[in-house]
Amino acid sequence: MAKLTQAEVRAKADEYAALSKKIEKSEAARDAEMQPFVEKHQRAIKGIVDHHEPRIQKMRDQRDALQTEVLGWLNGVGKPLVLEGENATAVVESKPGSRVIDVQKFLKKAKDKGSAMWECLSVAVAKAEKLLGEKTISEISRKDSKLVASLKLK
Repeated sequence: MAKLTQAEVRAKADEYAALSKKIEKSEAARDAEMQPFVEKHQRAIKGIVDHHEPRIQKMRDQRDALQTEVLGWLNGVGKPLVLEGENATAVVESKPGSRVIDVQKFLKKAKDKGSAMWECLSVAVAKAEKLLGEKTISEISRKDSKLVASLKLK
């Protein structure tokens, strides 16, 4: 990638803005030109949509009620289970979560590593605030910031 000067970046940002405005104007013109056709199409299909949509919505509601009932039952099973139907399978499966390290065991194992041990630890802010209070946590914490590049239109 070529090295740019600040003046070149400003010029390219302005070029980006000009192109964005042209695109927006062209899209608006296209949409305005298409609007009568869209309205005509919507009027033409209204009868078909009105005929089918209530039946489809009724079936969606029935399907959603079945899903709620089945998932409710499955969530109460409390153990892995597979129930095979002809067209669907109802499953309760065990999925591994994130590893959780027992802090006391970690400290015991890592104590001979010296200060490097502390680099491995972090504190859950919400739990720490609950334990020590928000004011105390604010006094002993910091907020890191990072640089984020963006290109904004005026």
